Amino acid sequence: NQEVTWKWLKNETEILNEEGKYTITNNGNQTILSIQKVVDSDKGDYTCQLENKHGQHEQVIQLRVKGMIYYILILN
Repeated sequence: NQEVTWKWLKNETEILNEEGKYTITNNGNQTILSIQKVVDSDKGDYTCQLENKHGQHEQVIQLRVKGMIYYILILN
């Protein structure tokens, strides 16, 4: 089992688990970012970065908020 290091960023600023607004759950080869009470100011680019002994990878996820509906777009 290889060690994976996860990091989440919002608009290029690292998100910390203890901020209360966000909950980050890492479980082996999976990471989940939960956003509590989504509001318009939560919109933006969220980046999930991972690193292991083979290298690094990142995925950008764009969150759009419209009224009480939110959209998640995964950008390649």
